[in-house]
This record gives sequence, structure tokens and C-alpha cells, in this order.
Amino acid sequence: MMLKWGILGGLAACFATPGLAQVVAPDPGAFARNLRETRIGIMTGGPGGVYIQLGADLQGLVEKAQDGGLRVLPIVGRGSVGNLQDLLYLEYTDFALVQADVLLSIQQGDPQEFDFLKRRISYVTRLHPEIIHILAREGIRRPEDLQGKTVAVGGAGGGSAITAPVVLRDLLGVEFESSDLGPGAALNDMVSEEPDVDALVYVAGRGSPIFREFSEEMQERLREKGVGFVSLPPPPGEGAPYQPAVLRHEDYPLLVPEEEDEVSGWAVPAVLAVYNWDADNSARTRQRYGRVETFINAFFDARHELNDGPGGYNANWCDVDLGASIQGWTRLRAAQEWLNRHPRAVTQVCGVKPGGPSVILAADCRPFLDHLGRVGLRLEDLVDPYAQFERWLVANPKGCTPS
Repeated sequence: MMLKWGILGGLAACFATPGLAQVVAPDPGAFARNLRETRIGIMTGGPGGVYIQLGADLQGLVEKAQDGGLRVLPIVGRGSVGNLQDLLYLEYTDFALVQADVLLSIQQGDPQEFDFLKRRISYVTRLHPEIIHILAREGIRRPEDLQGKTVAVGGAGGGSAITAPVVLRDLLGVEFESSDLGPGAALNDMVSEEPDVDALVYVAGRGSPIFREFSEEMQERLREKGVGFVSLPPPPGEGAPYQPAVLRHEDYPLLVPEEEDEVSGWAVPAVLAVYNWDADNSARTRQRYGRVETFINAFFDARHELNDGPGGYNANWCDVDLGASIQGWTRLRAAQEWLNRHPRAVTQVCGVKPGGPSVILAADCRPFLDHLGRVGLRLEDLVDPYAQFERWLVANPKGCTPS
């Protein structure tokens, strides 16, 4: 290694040209050590997917804010389960993008593994909601119609394979046969003359191209076979991270008839998960925790830069509220401390434009207005609303962030 660096160092000295960027570091050992000590790894998703775009956005945002103080590396991931494994065991992996229901799935399948994970994995923020698409053959439009049917959920460890049994079997009481076909292959099977699959489950962002972009031949086959989305009842309010969603005709022109306009469904949020480095107090874990804390502070401080309009950062950031909580998850102390220090912060990423006011006013703080209503007051009844609001914020550390 010394010989290699010695030769490269000599070459750099001989051929260095003023004004050109230098590739070979003057002190390679110190440079490599600095890279190791400032490196942050984010496990994301597959090429072309939303997760890897969000990881690249975080890289650009945080490295710019830190001006070289952190080296952020988005990494192509292996699904929610694979990303959690990497978060636990792969060196230099600090964050992972996963579906919010991955812990619920593990809890119901292996409570001991869930307890192990709960002590080691936390979250930074809830991200955008992903739609749980359940597409089925003609005559299957309600969950009970899926009883005993064959449902394609994709490969083991993927988001759809995690979500399907939790939603259908555990929460809706539907027993079904699983197929590991992916959504494209399952869709082709469903419109064939002798289909093996009755329905498919695919978790993806709203307006996913797989349900919008069809050849003319495929459009005709879908109409002929009467393929459409299954409508779901409201999700449970407690114990699961799911939220109501609507699949609209404008999002899926062929699969949601114009006369129906919309189909009720569920969504599952994505999560920025993080390794809980403050679990013990060794010098190594304190250093890693400090690095993670620096990343979180830079991300949260610069959050509104992600709202820079079309052509910039991914549009899904506008569905993100940094203060929103997730059932079944515990927020990392560093993230919660930032929220506690900024009770008046506008935590919605697209709440203001870059450079705009980043604090919320009393008139825009719904929890404060609700508090006044409970004691029979309105904002205009207060002699000094600013002072009253500030006192309320001191007594309510979560401030105006939603539950």
C-alpha cells in the first residue's frame, strides 16, 4: 500500500496542473481516515424507484448544508427486510428507507425478533404514503371476494410480500394462497385465457406506471377481462400504521372507471429508519451517534430546500411532515430533541418555499387553537396572543407538530 501511494504521490507532484481538481490527496492516509469518519450510508431501493431518488436528494441536501463535513452514500437496497438486515449488520450503514409496517409484520411473525429490533432500530421521520394497490379479476371488488383465492405478492422480503398478509389475513380476515409472481407477470397472467392468479398486491407510489402505461393490446385485454381495484373499508385506528387513501380515475384512467371516479384504499408510509447508536456508551457508538445527529440536524434545518418545485427534488417530499409520528416506532433521541428545540417550526417540508418563514404563527397552530377552544376562548380574545402562545409552547414540547 505504501509503494502504491508513494508512486501516485510522485506522479501527482510531477503532473499537477494549476486550476485543475486534484484526485490524489496530499496526505492519502489522513484523507482516507476523514472519509471513514464522515461517511453516512443510506440503504434505499431499486434503480428507478422513489426510495433511491429520496436517498440521492438527502445526499445533495446534507452534503451541501455540511459543506464537506459529511460524505453521504445512498445505496441500492433489497426491500424492507433486506434493508433492515443491512442496517443491523452491514458496516457504515446508518439509515434505511423501509415501509412502516415491516416491524408490525415481524412482530406478528416472531415476537422475539421484534423485541430485538425495537432495542436497536428507531426512526427519524415518517416519509410519503405508498398506496396498497390490490388489483383483481372481474367479480372481485371487496376483500371478502378474495377468500380462498390466489394472490400474487412478489418475492419474499419485498414490500408487497410484507404488507399483503398483514392487511388481508391479519386485519381483514381473508385467507388466500400466495404467489410470488411480481406485479407485471401477475397482471399478464390475470388477463390470460387460463389464469392462475386472481389478484395482485403491489405497494407503490400513487399513479405507479405499472397501472397506467399499457400497450393498446393490453388495454383491450384489461377491459375485456374486467380487471379493477378492490375497495377497502377504513383502516384500523390503533395498532397499525395504515392510513386511508383514495385511488382516483385521474391517477388510473383505465382501472378506475370515470363513472366511479374513485376507489377507497389504504396507504402505508415509508420511514427513514436509523440504527439506535445511543444504545450504549462506548467511544465508537458515541462517535457514530454524533455523526447521525449531525446528519439529522442538517436535514431538518434545510428541510424547506426540498420544496424547490418541478425539476429539482422528488415531489414526494411534499407529503412529508418531519413532526408526524408512526404507530409502533420510536423516534431517535436526536430527531426528537431537534423537534423539542423548535416547537414553532413549520415541519411540513413544503409548508413554505426555500428562504421563507420557517416558524409557525399562533393562528396556524391547530393544537393551540384547540386548546383555546376547550377553555372557551378564541385567539382574538387574548390580550397578548404572542406571549400566551409562547407560554403554551413551553408547557407543550411537541408544539404544533401533528400526532
